[in-house]
Amino acid sequence: LGKLELEKVIAGAKGDADLTDAQREQMVFTVTGPDNFTRTVRYSEFTDGKYMLEDLPTGEYTVVEEGADFFENYSLNVSYGVTGGKTTVIKGETAGVTVTNTYSQDVGSLEVKKTFADNALTEEQKAAVEFTVTGPNNYSASKTYAEFVNGSWKLENLPVGEYTVTESNADVAGYTRTTAYSVEGGKATVSKGGKAEVEVTSSYTRDLGKLEL
Repeated sequence: LGKLELEKVIAGAKGDADLTDAQREQMVFTVTGPDNFTRTVRYSEFTDGKYMLEDLPTGEYTVVEEGADFFENYSLNVSYGVTGGKTTVIKGETAGVTVTNTYSQDVGSLEVKKTFADNALTEEQKAAVEFTVTGPNNYSASKTYAEFVNGSWKLENLPVGEYTVTESNADVAGYTRTTAYSVEGGKATVSKGGKAEVEVTSSYTRDLGKLEL
């Protein structure tokens, strides 16, 4: 007989402290081995991230984890530290399998494009126009048109979710500005591995009045 110790590690964008009691109960480890041996252990039964199986007949054992992919908008990678989650229990010794769950936040990109429909603004005025992007978890970022590259602003590695683009500091004395967004309300959804796009087009109409002689 020998022993097998299971060790659990939560890594990446999530940690052990992010797990609820229900999620700990949902995370299941199945250990199979010689003579049709099968044992199921839940993470809620672990102590300080470890669980010991004792008095196991010697031979090869396989550990498989299930039920750990429960964080919305996060991708899960499971590694066992040993090939195929397999390890050999030796007489009087303790074998070990460390199961590591690495959670990575799903991300995508967003491109903001700007078009000036007429020549009402000088180059200096165009440069001062500001754009703000807001999104999930109080995300906020701003750039002036002077910081755009070829009329666009590319935001990479954004957490998935809905983002809103707004334009400011774009008014010109003597003109009425009309700003149109390629998507309703300047809102676009960033999806995993996807590229969202918002084009902002401003046009200016000369203000007119009357003169009585």
